[in-house]
Amino acid sequence: MDVCMNCGLCAEYCPFDAIKMDQNFELSNYERHQTHIYCLQDLLVSSEFYARTHPEAWNSADEVAERNKVAKKKDQRLQKALAATAKPAAASKAAPKPVSVQQS
Repeated sequence: MDVCMNCGLCAEYCPFDAIKMDQNFELSNYERHQTHIYCLQDLLVSSEFYARTHPEAWNSADEVAERNKVAKKKDQRLQKALAATAKPAAASKAAPKPVSVQQS
């Protein structure tokens, strides 16, 4: 934080949405070295904060999570249905009877 030049390299190399910028300027002051050492708990922000500041991105993330949940349930139901149909099909397939060949 003390040596940030606003080059944007951190945003380029970090995973998508790993860095979230906000409008909180309470951390700024004129002295750089003593007071700019923060513990992680001082820098963390609740997820509701991002829901208020970026509502479109928050809603789309919720929609994607909901779609994934629905798709997972649908896949589980499909797997159960396939397993249920596979058992009777396997039971009905008895060993084939030997074919008798007549010699003339």
